[in-house]
Amino acid sequence: LNEQSNLFLNLIARVSSKDIAPLAKLREYITAISEVQKLHPHRIHLIYRELLTPTFMCDSFIKNRLYKIHKFMSELVTEAIADGSIHNNMQPTHVAFTLESIIVFFFLTHDQIRDLGHFENGTESTYLEEALNTYLSSITN
Repeated sequence: LNEQSNLFLNLIARVSSKDIAPLAKLREYITAISEVQKLHPHRIHLIYRELLTPTFMCDSFIKNRLYKIHKFMSELVTEAIADGSIHNNMQPTHVAFTLESIIVFFFLTHDQIRDLGHFENGTESTYLEEALNTYLSSITN
């Protein structure tokens, strides 16, 4: 759990340090997550298994790791609202949670829904980017 979350936290640090627009950071972060998932496709299952059936580690892990990821996503959305990229009537935490849900659901199920989604093995990043672009187009100016 710590290894996988460290990958995400390192991505956050790398993306945060860039001097680019908030939506560009968001897209870069999502692309990077796709790359991490390609290298370690089953690790995300560990995180969500812990969320669904918590052990003694869950409370500490969620507060110390997953909250940081959610906070990062919420801050990017807040910045995108401030710069006019995202509609100003959006709740940053709701948008962040929706984006996180799209990403997680995709990686938890992509092996099972490949035929339904009409994408081939190895094209997960493209499929996920298109799904996220569809959502983002509904909340961006």
